[in-house]
This record gives sequence, structure tokens and C-alpha cells, in this order.
Amino acid sequence: MKETVFVNTIRVDSRIFAVSLFFIGFSAIVLNAQEVGFRASSEKSKIRMGEPVVITVEGRLPAEVDTVGPIAKDSLGLFQVLNISRDDGEPVWRLEVMTIDTGTVFLPPISFGYVVKGDTTLRKAYANSLMFSVEGIAVPPDADLREIKPPKSAPWKWEDIWPYLLGLVVLGGGYYVYRRYLHKPVVDVVESAPRPSVPPHVSALRELRILEEKKLWQQGKVKEYYSEATEIVRRFFEGRWDIRALEMTTDEITTALNGKTEVSTMRSKVRDFFVRADMVKFAKSQPSTEEHLQELEQATEIVRGMIPPPPPVGSEAHSQMTAGKGRNRMEGGRTKPHGARKAIPKK
Repeated sequence: MKETVFVNTIRVDSRIFAVSLFFIGFSAIVLNAQEVGFRASSEKSKIRMGEPVVITVEGRLPAEVDTVGPIAKDSLGLFQVLNISRDDGEPVWRLEVMTIDTGTVFLPPISFGYVVKGDTTLRKAYANSLMFSVEGIAVPPDADLREIKPPKSAPWKWEDIWPYLLGLVVLGGGYYVYRRYLHKPVVDVVESAPRPSVPPHVSALRELRILEEKKLWQQGKVKEYYSEATEIVRRFFEGRWDIRALEMTTDEITTALNGKTEVSTMRSKVRDFFVRADMVKFAKSQPSTEEHLQELEQATEIVRGMIPPPPPVGSEAHSQMTAGKGRNRMEGGRTKPHGARKAIPKK
């Protein structure tokens, strides 16, 4: 009796184990089908040097993917990107590229960025790489190659000389008129000292207010609105942190800001600000009205959050700032500041 119960228990456990394996395998298949994937292909594998070739990238996108697009670059390895387009309504992109290298040339994996619904995190996926055989410009073996001949000298003619003589006469006459009638003695005048330069955050906040008054996105100019907003913040980063932000991608900017104390609490806000703009400019995303307003608010918060603290009292920077304020007050009153002398014509 005990042996029968033991055998039945083994059979039941075997069935449970088989059913569990079935559901685990089915779940793995479903999860794999929901993954984002891209496949790159080309109709040509042999091209000539400098010949444009079209790379077709087909995407496999689950329903939860909101916006997606290639992370635009000017070049891919040894290939130069000439144009990027997308088929209407289909996850298919076409990249026109060319190279001036010869031999076996590899096109590296093309990176794509996408955002899942309900999450602003920019995720990445890559298409496969491609290999091309690039041929150079062939020179026929029986070509008649000759040495370069030196240029031949031509005799001077009157038609070649008279324009230069006429130009000298006009220049001489103009100089005489200037010295005789227009040239006047100069007197020394006092020139005010130069105004202190405007801090980067002051310029950025002023430009953001001007951008808000333009009402670009209300007029349907969404791409221009996001481009100007990101350019203002990039210029602020260049003035504030001395980095070449106008030439950097979003990832390069966040990397360059690492280690700066004022940025540590705003790193995610800076990334979200640039990611949203990248989706509009490169993936043709259509943000809502709240996202339009949030983009400008985030730009203002980023600039205000990175305003440098005032210099300590008694330091050289504090003295220069105090002197600058004093000059501004003097210019507003009747007292004229002393400065460099400048020569102007006497009437």
C-alpha cells in the first residue's frame, strides 16, 4: 500500500513539473516577442568609393513603446551619414551613407533610442553591423600617363594692364580727397570704462523669457521651440562650466557635468530636459501642452539651480563685483568716470 501511494505521488509530481516547464517556456517566448529589436540590411554588399548606399533598418516594437528613433550622428565608423528618413506609419528607417575608404569596411551597429509609455527613461537598442567591400577608382593599365607640364607664360597686353592702372588712379584720387577735404585733426576725449560682462545665468534667463514671449509652439513651430530652448541651456553650460556644450550630445553633456557639486541634485532633470527635446527633433514626437510648458519650466529651474554662489567678502572677485556696481551707479548720475582716452575728429 505504501509503495502504491509513493508511485502515485511521483506521477503527480512529474505532471506538475511538466506543466511548470510548459508555462516557463511559454513565458520566455512571450517575453522574447515583446523585446525591442532592429535589423539592418542593404541591397548592396559591393560599392565604389564615394558611392551612396541606402541602409534599411526594420524595427520590432511592442505596443508599450511610445516614441523611438535613431540617435542621430554625422558619422558611423568610417561611413558618413548623408540622410535619415522614416517610412510613414511603419517602424522602418532608411539611412543614406557613403565612405571614401577602400577594402573591407564595417558599418558599426546603429543605435536607437526609445521611451516606454509611463516612463521618461531613454532606453537604447542596437541594429546589427554590416560589412561592405569598397572598390577604389580603377586606372586602366594601358592608360597613357604623362608628366605634368609647367604653365606657359603669355606676353603682357594693354588689355591686361589697364584695369590695374585705373585702380591705382582711383585709389590715389580717393586718398587725395580724403587728405584734402575729409581728414580733420583729432582731440582727446575721455572714454568711459568698459561695463562688466553679463553673467551667463542672467543672459540665459533673459533669453528664456524672450522665448516664452515668442509663443512658438502655440503657432505650430514645435521643433523650433525645443531647439531654441536647448540651445539657450547649452550656451549657459558653456559660460558657466566652460564646456563645448553646443557640439555635444545629451550623453556627452551629462558626462561632462559629472563631479560638479551644483549639478548632483539636478542630473536627472537635465537628462529629462534634453531627452524630451531629442525625441521632438529626431523622432518626431508630439508632446502635450503640459510637456511644452514643462520644458520651459525645467530650463528655468536648471539655470536657477546652477547660479554660482556670491564670492566671499574681502576676496578679489567681491571687490571687482562691488566696483562694477559702483561704476553702474556713477553712469546713472551726473559724475563722469575716468577711463581711456580716445581720439575723435574735431568739428
